[in-house]
Amino acid sequence: MNQQRISIVIAILSIFFMLMINIAILTSITQAWKDSLKDDLSSRKHISYLKEELSIGYLWLTEYINGDSSIDIQKDILLHFDNAQDKNIDFVKVMTNVKHNQNKNKNESEIVQEFNKIHNSIVNMKEMALYRLSHIDSDSKNHTKFDNDFKKLFVKLRDIDNKIEKHFEHGLAYQDINFSNNAIFLLAVNGLMFLILFLTYRTHKKYESDISEQKKVFEILFQKSSDGILLIENERVTDCNEAVLEMLKSPNVDEILNKRLSELSPAIQWDGRDSLAKMEEMIQICLEKGKHNFEWIHSRMDGENFWVEVALTALHIQNKEIIHVSWRNISQRKALEASLQQKSQLYKKLNQELDTTVKQQSAHLIQQSRLAQMGEMISMIAHQWRQPLASISTITGTLNLSIVMEQFDKEKSLKKLESISEISQHLSSTIDVFRSFFKEDKNSEVFTLSEIIDSCMDIIGPLLTSKNIILKSNIDDTLFVKVPPNEFKQVILNFLKNAEDVLVDRNISEPYIWIDVYEKDSMVHLSIEDNAGGIPEDIIEKIFDPYFTTKSLSGGTGLGLYMSKIILEEHCKSRYLVKNTSRGAQFEIIMPLNKNITNKEN
Repeated sequence: MNQQRISIVIAILSIFFMLMINIAILTSITQAWKDSLKDDLSSRKHISYLKEELSIGYLWLTEYINGDSSIDIQKDILLHFDNAQDKNIDFVKVMTNVKHNQNKNKNESEIVQEFNKIHNSIVNMKEMALYRLSHIDSDSKNHTKFDNDFKKLFVKLRDIDNKIEKHFEHGLAYQDINFSNNAIFLLAVNGLMFLILFLTYRTHKKYESDISEQKKVFEILFQKSSDGILLIENERVTDCNEAVLEMLKSPNVDEILNKRLSELSPAIQWDGRDSLAKMEEMIQICLEKGKHNFEWIHSRMDGENFWVEVALTALHIQNKEIIHVSWRNISQRKALEASLQQKSQLYKKLNQELDTTVKQQSAHLIQQSRLAQMGEMISMIAHQWRQPLASISTITGTLNLSIVMEQFDKEKSLKKLESISEISQHLSSTIDVFRSFFKEDKNSEVFTLSEIIDSCMDIIGPLLTSKNIILKSNIDDTLFVKVPPNEFKQVILNFLKNAEDVLVDRNISEPYIWIDVYEKDSMVHLSIEDNAGGIPEDIIEKIFDPYFTTKSLSGGTGLGLYMSKIILEEHCKSRYLVKNTSRGAQFEIIMPLNKNITNKEN
């Protein structure tokens, strides 16, 4: 639009300037022509006047000499010569004050000089006329001289007239050349102006063509857009595209025009609000902010509702407030969201059921693991009680024999009874150790690892000794950890019992178990390593899986290491590693160092 206005303004200005230039040049040419004619005609008229006055004066002078000697004729003769003299003086003054162009000034100066010379001749002629009037009877020589001078004066006037005529012809030629030059200039200017007008016209036509093409493109984009597009003015629909008709299932646009958007909607929206009031609020937000997006339910002509994502954009066009409305059908998305919500609820319910099942299975696995460990513990208790019970049996047998053989010694008998009491107390303390191991207590407490390992050794130490397994330890007893004590003991006992089993099964001649405890990067590392040759590489990644065991023939359940993994990861917040070394298998536990020792003291 701005380009079109600029083209029109340029065309109008071009025409205006072309007219002004033509008028100025034509005015200049006409004025120059008038000035030239005026000056030349004035000069020639003056010569004619001089000739007339002088001729009359000369004629009357001749008549006077020939016999008419009245005083009135004499006055008239002198009057004509005076008139010629005065008129010439005035003409010379006027010509001297006139300003012309450079070429005419030179010619005019020459003519003025000639008239100055004539002036002297006129004065002489007047004096000679006076002389003749006063000396009529004088010799004819003076009269002849007067006649000759008069003729010479007329010859000079004729010469001046010829010069003026040549000057006039020269002026005409000059004006012709000047006119030709100006005509060429006018043609060039007019040609340029017409070229500008032509280019302006072409630009204007091209602009109109571009506007027409753009209008067609915008109409196609508007009509063929996959999104529904409506134009709203004063809350009423003024136009819409084909996608809107398709969404509303309307056969023609007349059913939609001049309606409110709320009239194309159900009475109540998805959030329970009135459609009319809510749409007015949405439009007001758009007018305040310039644009607004929201989700909406519209109704088709057959009454079916569908979801759209609405984008309102406020536009100001030709002092009108228009709202551009874009619809995107999201009914499928909403259906998917509803389906996903139902499935999510179903999955949530299944997860809850699965979680309950997993917890039950985990409890069952834990119970199986504890029962398996209980069997191992009973075996360890039996092993630890075998020798003390044999000692008690030997002491009681000795006492019975002494009584039977009547060799009873009271002091010796008391010592033997005291030994039986000490053995019984040892057996009782052993029971307390095993009972504390099976105590249900999952609360984390702060301990040094040396305390936990010593407690484990009270349980499994005698078994290792009976199997001639040498235990070597390097333990930093200043390192504190926060763990559930009995569960962590269960993990250590699992690692130690597995080491004992493999050392015995593989019949290692000099069996060893190494226990190392150290700090690294603010983490506590507990390493248990044996010299039984390691774990086969094809199963080392599986040994922590549930029910995986290499001791199925000897009654292994495959739950010991799995439960150790659960305890370390979930209850002790620790990591575990297993790898083969040059000596055998190494199990390593990595847990946070607890620097707050006051927990233990409390």
